[in-house]
Amino acid sequence: PRDPDSGLLVDASGFAFPCAPGQLDAALALPVIEVAPDAEGAKPVVSGQRVQNPQYDRGMALRATACAVSPDSAGWIDTIRQSREWAMEMTSREGLSATFGVGDQERQMEDLVSIIDHARVSGQPVASVNLIPRKHIPVRMKDDSAPRTVTVEDPEPAAAPQKTSSPSRRESDLKQLLN
Repeated sequence: PRDPDSGLLVDASGFAFPCAPGQLDAALALPVIEVAPDAEGAKPVVSGQRVQNPQYDRGMALRATACAVSPDSAGWIDTIRQSREWAMEMTSREGLSATFGVGDQERQMEDLVSIIDHARVSGQPVASVNLIPRKHIPVRMKDDSAPRTVTVEDPEPAAAPQKTSSPSRRESDLKQLLN
């Protein structure tokens, strides 16, 4: 990655080409899509040919999702790779490592953006996050401390409504539905 002698750039239509010396500075700002040459269905990445690797396609799809959810993500994504058959890993330029499933990536990306925004506001840098679960997302902080917890008080129970002599049909229907 980011080696002008052995790495390749890929244009918008998927063709690989070597990095010209005049493009090196611009290329350093691009994310790296790491692919395994022995991945199932993969053909060798050759300069002048279209990249035919399912891991590349999944990496580009994750990058597109990131750019759709957060337009500034193109500047903070460092590397995308398929870490397992069922998972993708994205690292940021600040060192955050995020694990995504191969499906439901829009929700996962929205969760990541929310976590990053919250971490910036609270001053708690995140080292890694696993975005695959829908709830109880595991997050590891950079300083290995537990995230700060916030206690939320239970709301006061609402006062019971005054009973009238005969409930309306709507009230009895709602009561039956809720029970």
